[in-house]
Amino acid sequence: MQAPANDGAGNDALPNHKPKVIGFAGFSGAGKTTLLEQLITHFTQKNIKIALIKHAHHSFDIDHKGKDSYRHRKAGAHEVLISSHKRYAHMVETDAETPLNILLSKINDADIVFVEGYKNENIPKIEIYRSKHEAVKTILAKTDKNIIAIATPQQDKQLVSGLVTWLDLDDVMMIAGFISDYLKIGR
Repeated sequence: MQAPANDGAGNDALPNHKPKVIGFAGFSGAGKTTLLEQLITHFTQKNIKIALIKHAHHSFDIDHKGKDSYRHRKAGAHEVLISSHKRYAHMVETDAETPLNILLSKINDADIVFVEGYKNENIPKIEIYRSKHEAVKTILAKTDKNIIAIATPQQDKQLVSGLVTWLDLDDVMMIAGFISDYLKIGR
C-alpha cells in the first residue's frame, strides 16, 4: 500500500469517499477476532479494502524496548512515526482515549471500516454472543439500539430470537452477505 498523497503542508490528502462503518461488539472470548479474520479475508478476496479499528481496554505498546523509536518516545516525543517500504505506524501519546470519530477520520484508503469493541458507540454493530462462554454477562441487543444483528452458534438462536436479525456465527458467508446487503457493497 502506498502512503497517501501529501498536500505540501504536511497533511495527508483524503479520498473523495467516506468508508462504510460497521462495528462488532461482544464480551472477550466470544469470537470477535476469529470472525473478523474470516470476514477480512472474504472481503479482501473481493477486492474490497478493509480497515480495522480495535479498542483495547488496557495499555498497549506496538513498539519494542531498546529500538530507536521506542527510545525516542520514552525520551518524550509526543508523536513518533516509523516507516519502511512496506508499512508505517503513527504512535501518539494521549492523556485520554481518542474518540472513535477522530480515529475514523484517520482512515484514508478503505471501503469498509470494521470496528472491534467500542460497545457504547453510536454505530451499527453486529453482536457476537455465546451463551456457554463464562464471560457472557448479558445480551447487548436488549439495551443497545445500534445492534443490527446478533451472530451466535446455532444452539443459541432461541436465546436471541425476536431481538434483531439472527446470524449463524459458524456461517461466514451468511454474515458477509448480511454486511454486504446492509452496507450496499460487494454484492
